[in-house]
Amino acid sequence: VCQTQVDYLMLVDNLPDTPSEEDQLKRSFDFMDKVFGSEDLWAAEIGHQGVASGAVEEFVLGGMETRIKAFHDHVAAHLEDA
Repeated sequence: VCQTQVDYLMLVDNLPDTPSEEDQLKRSFDFMDKVFGSEDLWAAEIGHQGVASGAVEEFVLGGMETRIKAFHDHVAAHLEDA
């Protein structure tokens, strides 16, 4: 319960032909891992802890989080129909 598994995939048009191209892809992947794994997922985790504790009753969502509300609206609509 309360666990999420995240699998990172990086789709590329072509496999790298040179060590330089391979290094660039590695740096891009490492950056994605840092941003999402070390920052975004951490923020989501502590947000969830706040909700689970009962200490947080309301969230203010910014422009980058509009899909969170859409997801919850979708789930709520299906639960109402059940």
